[in-house]
Amino acid sequence: MDADLIVIGGGSAGFAAAIRGHELGAKVIMINDGVIGGTCVNFGCVPSKTLMRAAQRRYRAAHSRFAGIESFSSVSDFTAIIGQKDDLVDSLLAGVTLPWNVAR
Repeated sequence: MDADLIVIGGGSAGFAAAIRGHELGAKVIMINDGVIGGTCVNFGCVPSKTLMRAAQRRYRAAHSRFAGIESFSSVSDFTAIIGQKDDLVDSLLAGVTLPWNVAR
């Protein structure tokens, strides 16, 4: 295979490099082991920060900073929270679809 640019890694930096190379007219080959999108999008930064933000909202709703205000919060549907996190990850991966054929 002939290529102008070989990108090793299918994480966010690899995608950025591959897409930019393609935009500039280069024939790009991407080599990736594991899931497309990398650890940050699929398992690390994005999912964990989304769940931490949900926990933070629940905590703040249950703990008023003002005297004389009682508040209450509970998690009524954890499956919905996980679903919302999964939807976010899916939307981010859809946003980095490569503009060329992907061989698997």
